[in-house]
Amino acid sequence: MRRRPTVTAFAFALAAPLGLPWSATAQAAAPLVEAAERGDLALVRKLLDTGSAVEQRDARRRTPVLAASAGNHLKVVRLLISRGANVNAQDEQRDSAFLLAGARGHTEIVRAALAAGADLKSTNRYGGTALIPACHHGHVETVRVLLATAIDVDHVNNLGWTALLEAVVLGDGGPA
Repeated sequence: MRRRPTVTAFAFALAAPLGLPWSATAQAAAPLVEAAERGDLALVRKLLDTGSAVEQRDARRRTPVLAASAGNHLKVVRLLISRGANVNAQDEQRDSAFLLAGARGHTEIVRAALAAGADLKSTNRYGGTALIPACHHGHVETVRVLLATAIDVDHVNNLGWTALLEAVVLGDGGPA
């Protein structure tokens, strides 16, 4: 399979002749975020080993660990956490690696985020904790993992709903 050049490669090609500092290139292209989003473990490791900031942000304020979480790239998430990634860092939509993993039912990433100090009280743009969208989308195993923590099961989101109400009204009706 022939791969096309990425925005990252283009940014690097432009940066060197123009004498731009690495930080200007990183902010423009966010190569670590892009590699994490694709689940490219080898490139993520290489970028980290050559000095990329683990908390680098892209234009949407996403961190590499958030981008990896969105794609359910568990190995990349674990590597980023081992290098100090903040699983609670939120983007412009108020998503974090932990909150997004809960909403999408990425149970193993939820476990990794919990082990890395996920904030059980953090909320998304709707004012919901990780438990509320997990219930909404019927992610039973993720809900079980979250319920085994000290997460507030009675937390009320911006709509005035709790996780139980989301499960009953919006859930998929699957087995518990």
